[in-house]
Amino acid sequence: MGAIKKFFTNKTTITFVGIILGVIVLVGGYFFRVNKSLSDVKVPIAKRSLKATEIITANDIEYVKVNPEFFSNIDVYTQDDINDVVNNYVNIGTSIPKGSLFFRSQVVKKKELPNSIFDNIDDKNTIYQLQVDEKTTLANSIRPGNKIDLILTTTVNGKLVNQALISNIEVLAVRDSQGKNVFEDTVPGKSAWLLFSVPICTYRLLKYVEFQSTLKIYPLPSNNYHLTPGDMEFGSSELIKLITQETLRMKGELDDNECPY
Repeated sequence: MGAIKKFFTNKTTITFVGIILGVIVLVGGYFFRVNKSLSDVKVPIAKRSLKATEIITANDIEYVKVNPEFFSNIDVYTQDDINDVVNNYVNIGTSIPKGSLFFRSQVVKKKELPNSIFDNIDDKNTIYQLQVDEKTTLANSIRPGNKIDLILTTTVNGKLVNQALISNIEVLAVRDSQGKNVFEDTVPGKSAWLLFSVPICTYRLLKYVEFQSTLKIYPLPSNNYHLTPGDMEFGSSELIKLITQETLRMKGELDDNECPY
């Protein structure tokens, strides 16, 4: 008993024990706070890899507990706003790997996807596809939503004609040679087709141009600042007359019963 009493009355021993107890309290308090934080916050993660434009279902989601400090500086979804994730879509130009958090920039509504524009095409319109390449799209700089001009180029009596046939037309989609949206993935593909919504008569006129080797159309970023977005403006009657005359000269057939030219 004397030895034990002497041990606990020794100043060095008391200091040592105090330090040990202090460390235990600090470590215990730290783990208590961490465990409390982990138990308070659940965040959704991807149960499988999700590609661009894929719909996110409840079956694609599972949850993990995460310390809020971990994502205090990043904008991710939590369990509280999971309804903003389920039944929405993976944004173009990105993907969500298996086990990844759902960042807000990666999740969009259907109407925000490029192909959703097709759902709202006027009943009197149809889709026209203009064949392009990396050069005519200015190194893939033409993107969905851009307003551009469609320039008609040809030669008449030895003189170059280079005028806008249609101005301020909106690009609905940009596809590669396989029909895939060019800007779906993180690394864009090569542009092969630009897609537009045009009236039936305009579609016919553009197809007439395709049939003639002497007529060419190429895209050009629009400078028609006087036009409101989406308000197409058509070229002069002389351009339309030139197209129809060239088509007839090449013994083509014109179906113009319902068209103004």
